[in-house]
Amino acid sequence: MQTQPTSLALVNHGLQLTQNYGEIHLPPGSIGVERENRAYLRDLRATDPRQDKTRIEQDKGDLLVDSYRWVLDNTDFQRWRNDGQSRLLWIKGDPGKGKTMLLCGIINELKSDSDPSLLSFFFCQATDASINSATAVLRGLIYLLVDQQESLITHVRKKYDAAGNPFFRDVNIWVALSEIFTDILEDPTLPPTRLIIDALDECIEGLDRLLGLIVQSSSIYSNVKWIVSSRNWPIIEKKLHTTTQKVRLSLELNKESVSAAVTTYIRSKVDSLAEEKQYKFDTRDAVERYLSANVHGTFLWVALVCQELAKTLAWKTRRKLAMFPPGLDEFYKRMMEQILNLEDTEDTILCKNILATISTVYRPITLDELGGMVDAIGGVPSDDEALVEITLEDHSDPVLSVAWSHDTTRLASASYDKTVKIWDSATGECVSTLEGHSDSVWSVAWSHDATRLASASRDETVKIWDPATGECKFLDMA
Repeated sequence: MQTQPTSLALVNHGLQLTQNYGEIHLPPGSIGVERENRAYLRDLRATDPRQDKTRIEQDKGDLLVDSYRWVLDNTDFQRWRNDGQSRLLWIKGDPGKGKTMLLCGIINELKSDSDPSLLSFFFCQATDASINSATAVLRGLIYLLVDQQESLITHVRKKYDAAGNPFFRDVNIWVALSEIFTDILEDPTLPPTRLIIDALDECIEGLDRLLGLIVQSSSIYSNVKWIVSSRNWPIIEKKLHTTTQKVRLSLELNKESVSAAVTTYIRSKVDSLAEEKQYKFDTRDAVERYLSANVHGTFLWVALVCQELAKTLAWKTRRKLAMFPPGLDEFYKRMMEQILNLEDTEDTILCKNILATISTVYRPITLDELGGMVDAIGGVPSDDEALVEITLEDHSDPVLSVAWSHDTTRLASASYDKTVKIWDSATGECVSTLEGHSDSVWSVAWSHDATRLASASRDETVKIWDPATGECKFLDMA
């Protein structure tokens, strides 16, 4: 018996349809195709990076043009922007230096360009499972590209149609998304494209794969340029070091520009506080002077202090201000003292366990992971003698020389990776990275008063540094 064709109820929008016992093909540009494309785009979207950017700017305070304007004239940024062979710009810096807001400003600048290039970006955040993986990054980048150029959806449809609706839950989703991404970059209709990823160090799942994709694509596709930001992590340095198209922009090497941007940020935050709290002139002046004197070039410290001042009555401001220690280290120490002085002993123990977990894990963790780890914690040694050894890890190549300062509070190390690092001997934290030699650094030595540090390199130069600022104070001596 002959099978009858399925009856289809269709609204005819000027299309002449004939009886079809197979697929129904709609011409490109038709209402049906546009509706299908929108459905594919909705499924592709896990988060809209544009909304993430808006949220970040609102959470951190309004984006100030003067706080990022310096980077637009920076020689490293200009090289990335104008040199066709410089396809990857890595902006690196310590926590609290304003990397995220810097990238927000760069995105705004690139969006204002009159050329027809595409711009796609993504902001990683370790504490949010929807934006802390390599898969999420790639999905977000593809989403913005397709949203700007609808014809690119064909590369998504090709994979999606073969897998069906469980596509984004498939165990091989990274492989599939990588292939879609590659197909998009190889699409002959793709205009010059700029791709930006903020906070690579907060990509806690699949970072190595993501770095590999960035390095590979920046080496192959001449019409695609990347900007990425991260902390000074050796694993990221080692991976990105393999590409010859890389430009590095170190915030530690641009201290003066960052410091000027922080000053602008302070002025803006104080103006907002003064208006909101109705400060008298002398109070406003006292707040600005205290912030400027104790900021140590860190946006985060300013933000934390202003957050507390916003909750303080105006007449208590000066007294409250004196309670904020300078710099992040002392600020966090004060917060720890407040935790230890909590009246609820159970809360104190919980907070200590959380901090113990955060300080010992080797990568950022999610809130779910944190909960499981805190539950599993037993006793945590609180005495310094329990720390029988501190391992200092930050160089990306072998260390050739180390030297103690005379007061033993700091340690300097010289490495094949062309850098000198200064460490806090009590905490093991790398407090400064000195970059400037063009070859491996063979030896370091402190002055007796620890105000100068000398380094000798295979590049046949000796450099004398100011350890406090990281600046090379004297000309190279051959």
